[in-house]
Amino acid sequence: PKWLHFTPQWCTTKGRVQLGQGKTAEECKEMCKEGCLGVEWWEKYNHLCFKCTDPSRKAPYTNTKDHAYPPHVFLKTNG
Repeated sequence: PKWLHFTPQWCTTKGRVQLGQGKTAEECKEMCKEGCLGVEWWEKYNHLCFKCTDPSRKAPYTNTKDHAYPPHVFLKTNG
């Protein structure tokens, strides 16, 4: 799939479920299977990967002191 990329953004705690940690951005995207609309991936520290269960909740992430900052949101697109 093609992906839209947003940073620093996240899907918020109400719009995500964890898929794994220690992942690269590509590995995180690969975990986004059938029915998955997008992922939230953290660039530093523990490299957490989440499935975005509700992409409409996507929001700017402003805590630059977070060890894992910046987060990225990748949403699938048909374009």
